Amino acid sequence: MSVEDNIISKIMTKREILYEEPKILLKEEFREPRVYELILMYISMGYNTHDRRENAIHMDKGNISGYLETLISLRLVDYVFPMNMERRGYMK
Repeated sequence: MSVEDNIISKIMTKREILYEEPKILLKEEFREPRVYELILMYISMGYNTHDRRENAIHMDKGNISGYLETLISLRLVDYVFPMNMERRGYMK
């Protein structure tokens, strides 16, 4: 099988051996894994601005910023500035 097929069959398929691994790693590394999981989920769904994440997660900007700084420092997410915008970046 190709690498892509193995990833789909062993990681992205429920009830397979590595499907729960990301959640397990979050639980081992963070005190509040559910918050990090929510932030990562909403970023992956396209909630790339602070306002959209705040509304979806029901947390204020100050609280979410700390979690985002941790995710950025661990290189799990990145803050991107489009070329034509100096002040308004987004998470990816």
